[in-house]
Amino acid sequence: MRQMERETFMTVRIETLALAAALTIAGLVGMPSAAMAWIGKPWASGTYVYADLCLADGERTGRRITLRRSPNGDVLTYEAATAGSIRIETVSVDDNRSVSFAFETSQGPVAFRGRMETEALTGLLEDASGTRELRLPRILRSRPDMPCPGETTGSIPVSR
Repeated sequence: MRQMERETFMTVRIETLALAAALTIAGLVGMPSAAMAWIGKPWASGTYVYADLCLADGERTGRRITLRRSPNGDVLTYEAATAGSIRIETVSVDDNRSVSFAFETSQGPVAFRGRMETEALTGLLEDASGTRELRLPRILRSRPDMPCPGETTGSIPVSR
């Protein structure tokens, strides 16, 4: 008798879970389209920093791109090691995380087209020196005074 009660209990429980799942889905389907669009929109707001700024032989090298996403609009700050930072308010970021922006400097126009990922910003950068691939790792904190990767400091030898 206990086995039969247990099977009945499990059947009722599975049916209850299936009904709850169906009601949840039906509830989401009935939501206004604006709310559904917001739910499906990746990375709706936040600050994303991609950088490879570092010190090589005492000289700053690299770039930092900071993207601030907000319901009020996206703003990007572009910084090259040899130049100051430039605030760019005309940024295109679509639902597939494709990013593009362009701006003018004293050396000429700069344009970027690429993709924003969890671990890096990748794409093509075009400036006065030509077009080249750019891959900037996503970081939590950018410290331009850190030594570049591969550069060793200190006097402790590395043993293998």
